[in-house]
Order: sequence, then structure tokens, then C-alpha cells
Amino acid sequence: MKNIRYVLIVALLFSVGTSAIAQLKRANRRFDQLAYARAIFLYEKGLKKKSGNLEAMARLADCYRLTSDSKHAENWYKQVTKNRKSDPKNCFYYGQALMNNRKWEEASKWFEKYLDKKPGDKLAERALWSSKNHHEFVRDSSLYTVVPTNLNTAEADFGPSFYMDKELVFASARKPGRFEHSWTNRSFLDLYRADFSANRQGLGEAKRLDGQVNSKLHEGGQTFSSDGQVMFFSRNNFHRGKVGHSSEGVVRLKTFRADLKGGKWKNVTGIPFNDDEYSIGHPSLSSDGKTLYFVSDMPGGEGGTDLYKVKLSLKEELWGEPENLGPEINTSGNEMFPWISQDGHLYFASDGHEGLGGLDIFQVKNLAGNGIKVSNMGYPIN
Repeated sequence: MKNIRYVLIVALLFSVGTSAIAQLKRANRRFDQLAYARAIFLYEKGLKKKSGNLEAMARLADCYRLTSDSKHAENWYKQVTKNRKSDPKNCFYYGQALMNNRKWEEASKWFEKYLDKKPGDKLAERALWSSKNHHEFVRDSSLYTVVPTNLNTAEADFGPSFYMDKELVFASARKPGRFEHSWTNRSFLDLYRADFSANRQGLGEAKRLDGQVNSKLHEGGQTFSSDGQVMFFSRNNFHRGKVGHSSEGVVRLKTFRADLKGGKWKNVTGIPFNDDEYSIGHPSLSSDGKTLYFVSDMPGGEGGTDLYKVKLSLKEELWGEPENLGPEINTSGNEMFPWISQDGHLYFASDGHEGLGGLDIFQVKNLAGNGIKVSNMGYPIN
């Protein structure tokens, strides 16, 4: 009888072990497919049965970081960094999570630990300075008042731009669709518009943009010509009913042009330097319509995603060569969402400059001149 019990226990333990391994293998496949939300479920399940697996814990922490869940990312990076075999980069990611959760002193310690192992890392040096000097960004907090609009929902609503000073156009995942983005398990983004009220104190009902712009994948990051007849916007690599993939199987971002015809956006065409192997997105057109600013992770940049500009002629549809905005603006982190004002000031988001954690909004006033100065907009904007 004892032998039978022993065999049953061994069989049960073997079954649990192989089940956990299978769960983690499935989680790794999802991770490699960038399906982070789905990978989280599988890693959590597998680690309950096979705790202490360093690779699985590190990847689970990465999943939470990449889906902007700083609370859970902090918890898992804390466990990962206890292991001496952990990759040094996890010290940096742990510091980022702590900083995002406003745990400044703890964040500083982990940035210092990372720099002990990887001295000279500019991104970490800036993060360390920011964690120690975070009070610098709240010095002028009375300059602005941030008020939420009546358009916000429980889902993602972001990337606003003005259309002819009468509408606000933005990206939103507010309506569930047939398709979900496996990165987040949320609906794909579409472009919406809302009219300004007569007194400019509120916004009308949000409605999907009319025409051929919205697809079954993501749209977002839009800009308009001054006469309101041309729009540039970002979309996943999807055109004429076909999804395009990079050589690694990734669906990148591309930038498209659309023309207003009979009150609807039609004639959707890609800009000439779109590429399946890297992203071109978040376009912003200068007020004279002669320069398009955008974001890309194309080869030759400073790292992550960089800001670029390109000269163009809207009427003749002629394009110059894209130019990187340079190391004064671009970092080894991610620069995103450029917007150029009528007076030529550049505003953009970055996680690579000194800031309060995550993406902060920055301003460059003298973009065309010498001595470019990047200024953090401070709290409460950031």
C-alpha cells in the first residue's frame, strides 16, 4: 500500500511539473508574439505551480511594464532582482517602476545599482538625476490647471488634435469590436471627432470619423492641413484589405494621407518612405503645410523611437528626405507624439529626458535656431 501511495505522489508531482512547464512554454510563445496580456495569464498560472523560474518571472515583469501596469511590474521586478543571476537591466526596469509609483528614494538606489554594473548609460543617468530632483518639476505647479473633458471613457482616449478650430479629433478604444489587440486584450483604436460647444466649455458627442480612415486595426495620431482638406494619420500596416508584416512577423505603424471628398475622408494612400521593417507614425503638419514631423524607429536613430521631419508639397505631393531632429531632442529612450504650434514651438512626449517617470511632455521653443533647449512642462501636466 505504501508503494502505491508513493507512486501516486510521484505521478502527481510529475503531472504538476509537466503542466507548469507546458504553461510557461505557451506563455513564452505569447511573449514572443508580443501578446503580452495573454502571456500574463499564462505566466501567472505557470508560476503558481513552478515558482522561482527566473526567466518566467522576468518576462512576466516585462509584460506588466509593456502594458503600463507599474504596480504589478514593481512587484515582479522586486522578486527578479533578488536573484544574483538576474540581468542588470532588471535593476533599471525596477527603478523605472518604482519611479512611476512615486517611490523616489527607492528608485534612486536601483538606478545606482544598475549604473554600478553598466556605468555611462545615459538613460539611467538621466533617470537617476530625475529621481533625486523630482521636486524641480513641481516648482511652477500653479501655472496650469488640468481638467478632464467630458469625452473620457474607461478605455484609452488620447492623441487629440484640432480640426479647423471647430472639432477635436482623437483616438479611442471606447467601442468593443470583433477584434482585440493581443498586446493589451483591448479593442483596437479608431479615430473619433467631437464638436466644440458654442461657448468652448464642453464638447459634443464623440462620433467615429467618416470615410475610409478607420479599419479593423489601430488608427491614431492625426494632423490636418490649414484648409482642412488633407489629413495625415497613423495606422497599423493595413491597406486595401491586407495586413503587412515585417520579416520578424510584426505589424508596424505606417503613415497615410487622406483627402476630404464630400464630407468624408477618402483616397487613403501611404507616404513614400513607409517601410514594412520599421514604423512611421504620429504625424504633425506645420501651419504652412511644408514640413511634416513624425516618429520612427528606422535604422540610424538615437535609439528607441526618434522624432524626424520631412519637407513636402501638399499640392504636388512631392517629398524630401526625412531628417532626424538630432541628439539634443532624441535620446536612447522613446520620443513620441510631436506637435508643432503655429509659432513653431515643438511639443512632444519622451521617457528619455529628465522627468517624473514614464512619458512626460516637453517643449522646444527655438527649434529653427541654435542652442536647442528641451524643457519639461512640469507638474500638473506631467
